[in-house]
Amino acid sequence: MAAQRYLERSLQVDPNSWRGHELLAIVCYRQANYAESVGHAVRSLDLGKNLANGARLPLAESLIAQKQSAEAAQVLQAFLNANPLPAQAAIANKLLHRLNSPSPPPAVAPEANTTPAGETADLPVLPLLKPELPHWLPANVDEFQPAVEPGVACPLEEILDAAATHVREFMRSVDRITATELLDHQVVNDWGFTISQEKRTFNYVVSISEMRPGYLSVEEYRNGTRGLDVFPDSIATTGLPAAVLVFHPYYRDDYEMRCEGMGKWKGRRAWQIHFSQKPGKPSRLRGHRGTVGGPLTPIALKGRAWIAEDAFQIVRIETDLQAPLPEIKLFAEHVDIEFGPVTFRDKKVSMWLPMTADIYLDLRGRRIRRMNAFNNYLLFSVDDRQNISAPKEGNLARDSAPIAAAPIRPR
Repeated sequence: MAAQRYLERSLQVDPNSWRGHELLAIVCYRQANYAESVGHAVRSLDLGKNLANGARLPLAESLIAQKQSAEAAQVLQAFLNANPLPAQAAIANKLLHRLNSPSPPPAVAPEANTTPAGETADLPVLPLLKPELPHWLPANVDEFQPAVEPGVACPLEEILDAAATHVREFMRSVDRITATELLDHQVVNDWGFTISQEKRTFNYVVSISEMRPGYLSVEEYRNGTRGLDVFPDSIATTGLPAAVLVFHPYYRDDYEMRCEGMGKWKGRRAWQIHFSQKPGKPSRLRGHRGTVGGPLTPIALKGRAWIAEDAFQIVRIETDLQAPLPEIKLFAEHVDIEFGPVTFRDKKVSMWLPMTADIYLDLRGRRIRRMNAFNNYLLFSVDDRQNISAPKEGNLARDSAPIAAAPIRPR
């Protein structure tokens, strides 16, 4: 229990430590808290990608203990596909053999020094673990593909068409809302430790309109202005609502779309869609200006979206640069946005809106992390405003489209 309390406190300080979640998955497994172990292992993999491959061992063991043999076998196979050390691979192969045997023995709760050798994974002893220094930047979308269910056919066109319908609904609704935006701006070192920090709060308003057929404009106002001085270091990271426009029919053909299969996000089944800017197609959704009124440098993106199976709502989008842009000193940009359902009480209107966004920039020699949270949404018309309820699923979501030192808009 002492180890668990220590790790939980460390995650309060750094909730995005994949290593911390991996260690906590091991601790929870050993205490027979299998559901918690699964949650921390999945979060570790989401944050650390292949660096967190070791989290798959407690994940598989916890799934076995919960009699989810098929899911455990899938996790173990993914563990082996990541080329672990030979001793670890032997353990995973033994577990797979046991799962695939005609009458696998029942799972036994782990107890110290009582489990027969070879029956469970040889999880590391915590005091002997050599912690790795965290890296400030999350792994990009091509370094790791989250697991999907085997044998599930993916109707890509149906998914894209349904998502596009919701994107249009979002466009029609978004200019009728305001929100409070909480911005936590951090300059960090190579390991993600904060060097300087500043927090700001904005009254946030956004509008999306069609400038001309086939082209949309995104206008954002913070505290009634579009000026850069409201942002720390005068570096504007804007365009969060524009992220979903990847799936708008006007822009969808600019990207290669690939369905990776049926995955999960926060316990919900969701289609995983990978997208990447097509060669020869200029970026119309992301750009960078070094100065106000300066030339616009288009930014080509790749990313992954999670689209809810039941409602076809976009619940999360993660994006990265296709390649560094040394000419503008932008060497990395990682954006992770989550969306959540918000219900307006009086008018009984429900919308899916940005809830949180994490933005990572390696720009002009500085490593910047920005954490955005949106709350206190208001729905207004000409004569009134309506308070809304808290999101049904709490604070979902993370990043969006940042443009350094300039407001973002599709061209």
